[in-house]
Amino acid sequence: MLYYWNPRHPASQGKYGSFYDTQTQRITALQESQGLPVKLRTTAAADGMSIVSDSKIKIQYPGVYDFQFSFQFHNIGGGGSGTNVEIWLVVNGNQISDTNTRVTVNTNSPYVVSAWDFIVPIEAGDEVEIYWASDNYKIEMTAASSTMGGPNIPSSIVTVIPVA
Repeated sequence: MLYYWNPRHPASQGKYGSFYDTQTQRITALQESQGLPVKLRTTAAADGMSIVSDSKIKIQYPGVYDFQFSFQFHNIGGGGSGTNVEIWLVVNGNQISDTNTRVTVNTNSPYVVSAWDFIVPIEAGDEVEIYWASDNYKIEMTAASSTMGGPNIPSSIVTVIPVA
């Protein structure tokens, strides 16, 4: 579990969240190139935040937060003509400017892990989501069993810690 504590900043005292999803997340042919919220149906640990409606991270306390994520994409072949996935941040239903990033998920590279973070000022009660879209409905966010003795692999992992 990630944890950040700054005794001079009350918002950082014990506020954290670790969320993930153990189901493969798919889009349909009709949903190609449309944004969908990343599902986070399991809470590993949280204080001062919670999951609402399987995708929204509701923050109790104002502050500046670091939203870190790791998503495992897999192109299972066929389907649409594209090989791209885009990922961006949404707060209270509004897309946050300049947060979108595109990754390529080729069929000859079966697993691609996208991982980065967003540092965002948050007000008490804000709901934060990470959205994804693909131009090929055969690209999925894959959950998998380990084949090498480790634990299972979630399709999505998100951790949230205050930084100010």
